[in-house]
Amino acid sequence: MGDRNKQYNRYEYRLSTRVVDFAAVLRRRPVRDALVKLMLDPDSETLRADVMRELCADRAYLLRRTAIDPGQVERPRAASTSRQDEAVTAPPPLHGFVLVRNCQGVQVGNRGVQHNEFLYPCRRSQIDERALVATRPELAEALVDTIIGRSTVPTPPSVWEELDKALNDTLNPERFGRVVRDFRRTCIEGADGVSYGRDNQATYISTFTSRMRQSRVEALLKQETSHVARAAVRQARDEAARATQAAVRQARDEAARLTRATLRRGEREAGRSGPAPTREVRYATDRPERDTPHRVDPPDRFGPSLPGF
Repeated sequence: MGDRNKQYNRYEYRLSTRVVDFAAVLRRRPVRDALVKLMLDPDSETLRADVMRELCADRAYLLRRTAIDPGQVERPRAASTSRQDEAVTAPPPLHGFVLVRNCQGVQVGNRGVQHNEFLYPCRRSQIDERALVATRPELAEALVDTIIGRSTVPTPPSVWEELDKALNDTLNPERFGRVVRDFRRTCIEGADGVSYGRDNQATYISTFTSRMRQSRVEALLKQETSHVARAAVRQARDEAARATQAAVRQARDEAARLTRATLRRGEREAGRSGPAPTREVRYATDRPERDTPHRVDPPDRFGPSLPGF
């Protein structure tokens, strides 16, 4: 093994997931109602706070859940040129032998520099959009800015940028390999990026990528934006119709109130000029008796009727 070797290891974990669709989050009734209200008044900080509260409402409930599940991380089999199954002498002051078996990116030589890139496919990966939004307020802010079309900061981050940060911040990369030591030798098996010796420098970079397309995610967000916009238009139209009906009803009630007040005032003035007519007189005056012909009772076939029978 060499001395003062430099090694740069880059581990890339590629997630094979379905397209991340935030419809399950944005179409919830409380979230949709809050978004519609905010779209009608985009400058309201209170309405924006209501939307954020509804989006992150499940944060306490989702603390123990995993927003991003990488699934089964597979390590490709080592190539024949990188596989070593032989013992090498350990440098002093170490003694014995070092056995490197089925490893990739093994640093061998003096004062060498090595750049390694490893790709690990992740099978059956899953992303829970509801848990992801609830645990990351930055992603929720980016979603609100995209739907409303207005942000509180000069340069708002995109949903794709926040999603990429979430992939790299929430996952713990899986490290392969094991090291077994005894009094005679050290065995390193199934590792990627091995540098053994004195004064070695190794740099490890882990990144996560996915196969989902950015254009597809943006198209789904545009679709949700159109849904919210149509709902806002319908709500504004309904509110205008209700306001018109309320104005018409208020005008009608006001006219009726003025009519009643005018009638009462006329009655009071009539009472001052003469005695108030009695109820019978008013009734007779208001509803004159009609002339109806006298109808003769039909004769009783059994004879005249007597009182009480």
